Amino acid sequence: MGKRRRIAIVALSAALYGASFLLPTAPPFNPKLSSTPCPGYYAFELGTRALLDFVPADIDCWLVGAAWFSNPATWLTIILVAIGRWRAGFIAGVLSLVLGLAVLPRYYLMIAGLPGYWAWIASPTLLAAAGALELTRTMRRPGESLAWEITK
Repeated sequence: MGKRRRIAIVALSAALYGASFLLPTAPPFNPKLSSTPCPGYYAFELGTRALLDFVPADIDCWLVGAAWFSNPATWLTIILVAIGRWRAGFIAGVLSLVLGLAVLPRYYLMIAGLPGYWAWIASPTLLAAAGALELTRTMRRPGESLAWEITK
């Protein structure tokens, strides 16, 4: 994949990730006080608090904490794809995607109609898909020699 396409994919992924911090991501936690959904940066803060105040017996701490780790995995994926490390970027993107999906079974009804989560999860999905496509494009067929690839 050319440098321009790679940079475009990274820019789009970073834009989706950044937008997810501003878009509605979580329903109001106390509907008596507010009916406005919480933006993504609040969900990020909630995940940080779930890790800092971790209670091993609380399933929500496990799920939200696991999903929070999708953030550094996404950052790593963006960097790896930006420098053209497709295989490592693909692996980090899949890891980020799996961690981000951890909250979906439990919180689907709460977040399904809010765009922030979907923009957030689209970022590593795009990077992992681009990595997978690039890896399949560059795979050698059985019997092809490396010399053939050098002369291309």
